[in-house]
Amino acid sequence: MKALSLRLRILLPIIILIILGIGILTTLSTRTTSSIISEIVINQLETITQNLATQVTSWITDLRVDIKSQGKREIYRDVLMNQGILGNDYYVENANKSLKEFVDSYSVYDSLTILNEDGIAIASSEPKLMGINLSDRDYFKEGMQGRAGMSNTAKSKTTGRPIFIISEPLVPFENVAGVLIAAIEMDKFSEKFIIPVKIGHEGYAFVTDKTGMMSANPHPDTILKENISDFTWGKEIMTRQNGMITYTMDGVEKLVDFRTEPTTGWVIAAGAATSDMFSAANSLTIRNIITGVIVVLVLAVVIILLIRPIISVLNKGVAFAKEIQQGDLSGRLHLDRSDELGQLGAALDTMADSLQQRAELAEAIAEGDLSQDVTLASPNDVLGRALRSMTDRLNDIISQINAASEQIDSGSGQVSDSAQDLSQGATQQASAIEEIGASLSELAGRTQENADNAATANQLANTARDAANGGSSQMQQMVAAMQEINASGQSISKIIKTIDEIAFQTNLLALNAAVEAARAGQHGKGFAVVAEEVRNLAARSAKAARETADLIEGSVQKGENGTAIANRTAAALEEIVAGIGKTADLVGEIAASSREQSDGLAQVNNGISQIDEVTQRNTAGAEESAAAAEELSSQSAHMRQLLQQFKLRGQGQTTTRPVVTALPQQPVTKPQERKAPAQKPQLAEPSGWDQVGQKATKPIIALDDDEFGKY
Repeated sequence: MKALSLRLRILLPIIILIILGIGILTTLSTRTTSSIISEIVINQLETITQNLATQVTSWITDLRVDIKSQGKREIYRDVLMNQGILGNDYYVENANKSLKEFVDSYSVYDSLTILNEDGIAIASSEPKLMGINLSDRDYFKEGMQGRAGMSNTAKSKTTGRPIFIISEPLVPFENVAGVLIAAIEMDKFSEKFIIPVKIGHEGYAFVTDKTGMMSANPHPDTILKENISDFTWGKEIMTRQNGMITYTMDGVEKLVDFRTEPTTGWVIAAGAATSDMFSAANSLTIRNIITGVIVVLVLAVVIILLIRPIISVLNKGVAFAKEIQQGDLSGRLHLDRSDELGQLGAALDTMADSLQQRAELAEAIAEGDLSQDVTLASPNDVLGRALRSMTDRLNDIISQINAASEQIDSGSGQVSDSAQDLSQGATQQASAIEEIGASLSELAGRTQENADNAATANQLANTARDAANGGSSQMQQMVAAMQEINASGQSISKIIKTIDEIAFQTNLLALNAAVEAARAGQHGKGFAVVAEEVRNLAARSAKAARETADLIEGSVQKGENGTAIANRTAAALEEIVAGIGKTADLVGEIAASSREQSDGLAQVNNGISQIDEVTQRNTAGAEESAAAAEELSSQSAHMRQLLQQFKLRGQGQTTTRPVVTALPQQPVTKPQERKAPAQKPQLAEPSGWDQVGQKATKPIIALDDDEFGKY
C-alpha cells in the first residue's frame, strides 16, 4: 500500500466501497422484489381457484334449480303414471318434445331423460337413449331415494364429448315414481370458466372429478385420458384436497394451487411453471446487476476525472516546494481555485512572497536601509522575529545616535515646540470631548429603540405561538374527521358488496322466472315460487340501497366538515407566517441599531484615546521642556559612548571624533512621539515653563562641531 501512488490510494478504496454498496443494494432489492412477486403469484393462484370454486358451486346450483323446476311439469307425471297403458305414446311424444325444447334452449345440456322406477328411459330429448337401462348407476339410485345425484365425468354415448349427469327425483304424488337425469357438457363449462384463465405465459387452470380424472383442461388431448392420481403430485392433491404444492414434471418445476368444490367433489386447480411466473423477478435481477456495473463504471470515471486535477495541483505544489528548497523564490503557483487546493496554493504563494520580502529586507539592511518594517506572518514566525529584533536593535542604536545629535542641535527649539504642542493638544482635547458627548447621546437613543423593538418582537412571537397552537388543534380535528370518513367508506364497501351478491342472485332468479314465464299456463306454480324469491331479493336490494344513500350523505357531510377545518388551519398558518415575518423585520432593525451602537462606542474609545494621548504629550512636553538644557550635556556624553561601540574600516582602534558617513535620513523624533523618561532629572529649581524662562541657573551653550567632544 505504501508503494501505491496517491491517486490509487484514493481511487481503490472508494471504488471498492461503491461496488460493495451497490452489490448489497442490488441483493436486497432482488430479494425484496422476489418475495413480493412470490406473494403476488401465490395470492393470484389462490384467488383464481377460489373464484373458480365459487363459480362452479353457483353453476351447479343453477343447473339443479332448472332441472328441479323442469321435473315439476305435469306432462312428465303423465308419462310416469300412464306406462303400459294404451295411448301412452301420446304422452311420451309430448314429453320428448318438451325435453327437446328445453335442451335446445340451453346449449349446456347434452340431453334430458326420464327414467322410470326400474331405471328404463321412457322419455328423452335424444331418441337414441329410449329404452336404455341405467338402474345400476349411483345417481339413479340416489334419485330413487329422493336425493339429487351426480355422476363422474364420462364420454357421451350420443356425441362422444365429455359429460356428467345430474339426477333429480320425480315425485308426482307422495312417492318417488322416477328420476329426471340431465347430461351436462363439460366443454361448455370449460369454455366459460377454464379456458379464459391465463397464468403467466403458459399457466392454466384445470378441473378433475372426485376420482382424479381430468374433466376440464385447455388441452383437449388430456380430458378423460389422464388421471392425476397416477402421479405422485396428483395423489398429494387428492389426499390434501386443499392447498398449494410445488412439483417437478419433465424437468420443469411447477407451482399449483388447488381446492375441492364441496357440492361436486371436483378438484379445481391452477398453476404454471415457476420459471414462467417468476421470470419478471429474474429479469429484474439481471437488470439490477447490469445497472450496478454501469453505475460503478460511471462513478469510477467521475472519480478519476475529479482526482486528476487534484493530483496535478499537488504535483505542481511539490515542484514549487523543491524550487523554494533550492533557494529559487521567483516562481508562483497562481492557482485559480476557491477550494482547499486553491487555499493551499495561495498559502504557498504567500509563503514565497514572505520569503521574498525577507530576502529583500536582508538586502536593504545590508545596504544600510534600517527604515524597513518587519511584519510577522504569525506568532510563530521565528525568522520574522529574528529580523525584527535585528532591525529594532540597529534602529535603536542608530536612533539614539541621531536623537542625541539632533537634541544637541535643536535643544533650544524644544521649548517653543512643546508650547505649541500644548496649545494644539488642548484644542484636540476639547473637540474629542464634544464628539464623545454626541456619540453618547446617539447611543442612548439607539438603545431605547432596541428596547422598544425587542418588546414588540416578543409580543409578535407570542401571537405566532398562539396561532401555531390553534393550527395544531385544527389539524387534529381534521384528522379525526378524515378517520370518520374512512370508517363510513368501509361500511359503504360492505353494503355495496351485499348489493352485488343480491344482484347476482336476482339475475339468476330472473332468468329462471323468464323460463317459467315462457312455459306459463295452467302449470305456473313454479313461476310463483321464483317470483316470490325475486320480490324478497328486490326488497333486500332496496334496503341496502337506502343504507348506502344514508352513509354516502354522512360521508359528504363529514367531508365538508374536514374541508372547513382545513381552511381554518390554513388561516392559522398564514397568521403564523405573517407574525414571523414581522419578527424578522424587527430583529433586522435591532441588528442595525446594534451596529450603530458599536460604531458609537468605537468613536467614544477613539476620543478617550486621543484625550489620553494629548494628556500624556502635555505632561511629557512640560517635563522635557524643563529638563532640555540639562539633557544637552548628558546626551552629548551618551552619544560619545555609543559611537565608541563601532569600529571603522581600515582602523584598529576607536576614534575620539567619528567620521560622519552618509546614512538614510530618519524623521526627527518630536517630543510627543517619545515616551516620558523613566526617571526625571533632578533640578536645582522647580521645573516648569515659567521657571525655565525666568530662573535659568545655567547658561545656554552653543556648540560647534569642533567643540562637540568638550562637553
